[in-house]
Amino acid sequence: MFYDFIDKHPLSGTNYYRLKQTDYDGKYSYSDIVAVKSNDNEYNINYANQNLFVSSLGEKDATIEIYDLLGKLVYSKSLLANQIIIPISRDKFNDGIYIIKIGTPENLVIKKIKF
Repeated sequence: MFYDFIDKHPLSGTNYYRLKQTDYDGKYSYSDIVAVKSNDNEYNINYANQNLFVSSLGEKDATIEIYDLLGKLVYSKSLLANQIIIPISRDKFNDGIYIIKIGTPENLVIKKIKF
């Protein structure tokens, strides 16, 4: 099985998560705890002139993912380590609110953006 979750308001630093699985008979179990480190200074997101600009100061390659509010992945791209700027055209998106997730499994930045 595969589970996916986006914390829309993570705290700075390390956040800890675990799943509680409840069966139909009411029995439940917990997953292992997973630590996710968030460092907002490693990735920058700017919106200007109808474009979204993403830059990385990180030392590892990362991924940019943009989700609509229903959780559907609508954009994905690789971001190379220390890549200065990646422009993302606003024309690719309908008006609305989106969640942008940037980083590696060990270091994620998650922000809400509005087009």
